Order: sequence, then C-alpha cells, then structure tokens
Amino acid sequence: MLELLAGPFNLREPNGTAVTVSSGSGNALYDDTVGMMSTSSVFSGTVVQQCVTQIDGVSYARASTPNATAFVLDLTTPADWLAIDTLLADKLYAFDRLTAVRGALILSGSTGAFNGCQARCADRFLYIVDGNVQFRPPDLSAGATTEATLTGHGSGTPSVSRTNQATVLCLAYPSGEIIFYDFVAKTQPPGSAYIGA
Repeated sequence: MLELLAGPFNLREPNGTAVTVSSGSGNALYDDTVGMMSTSSVFSGTVVQQCVTQIDGVSYARASTPNATAFVLDLTTPADWLAIDTLLADKLYAFDRLTAVRGALILSGSTGAFNGCQARCADRFLYIVDGNVQFRPPDLSAGATTEATLTGHGSGTPSVSRTNQATVLCLAYPSGEIIFYDFVAKTQPPGSAYIGA
C-alpha cells in the first residue's frame, strides 16, 4: 500500500528501528480513518504488537496482542473489521480499528476454520484464492463451496476492500491484477486494472 501512495519506504519505528510485519494473507488492513494497520512480529523488542503505519513508513505501536492477527472485512456493518487469531485460525473476534483491540469472541470453529477468510456477509463467509470465490455458512456447519469462478484474476489470495458501490468488492492480487466481485449478485462486474506485483 505504501508503494502505491508514496513509497517504497521501509517500515520503521520513530527511532529508525526496522519493523517486521507478520507475513500472510489478510495480516494488514487499510482503513481511511486509521491508515495501514498490521501485526508486527517485533516492535521495540516486544513480540506481537498491533501497529499503525504512516504513508512515510513510520510505524507506531497501538496495542499488544497475544498472537498475530489476520483481518476480515465485515460487510454486515458500515466500516468495520473482524480479527482472526492466527495461532490456530479457529476463532473470530470483534475488532476495534481505532484502538486496535480485539473485542468479544464472535465464533469458534475447528482448527484452520478461518484460514484464508476475507469477508463476512450477512449469510456467509467468503474465501477467495486465485479465481475461486468460495463460501462457508455463517455457523461454519459446512465446508467451503464454490459460488463463483472469476476471470482475469491474479494468483494467490487477494486483498479485499470496499468500493463506492455498496455490493461490490475490489480484489487486489499480490501479482498486481485488480478485479471486482459483487457479493450480493455473486457475479463479476466488468472492469479490471493492473498495478504490478
């Protein structure tokens, strides 16, 4: 995200110490009111901190967390995110993006139940890899089932964000392709872009 806006910049603390962000799909989010938030594996010598990063790459610790966090876009609310504890990927929590604190436990599942989960809709969870959009019911009572196959997609797990159309998601792939998905119609609207890996 920083590279698109002003970078590339190395992530660092205000004193210049490098910040190492936990790798993996969904381990960072961008919110207009907060900026880029991620889980740092080391920050000021303390393991596992939620940090917020400015456009110039300077990162500030916001809150401690017991394990790394992956974020899930919550489409049931106007602008909120949920948090997955990535240790076992079996628990989904409310998440306060302003304080970076996990809230109440929303749902528990089997080990790995939330691996790759990117969005919560009113009637299902979405998991998107390559060109496959899969879903699981809101109580996780069934395994993932394919609901759509996308064209013009990149490889890997895309970052998912809202667009100016309430039912359309933007899918930005690590390989640089950007396509769209209407999570209500369960179809791929026209339009695409490429920003580079």
